[in-house]
Amino acid sequence: MDEVFKALADASRRELLDRLNVRNGQTLRELCDGLGMA
Repeated sequence: MDEVFKALADASRRELLDRLNVRNGQTLRELCDGLGMA
């Protein structure tokens, strides 16, 4: 369980989860748009 909390401590990972929650079914490119990652 500790690993889950460590992963969620990363702001970009939380943002990805929030984006998936708002709109599921996005492409990886759409999901990462504006986050400076590919």
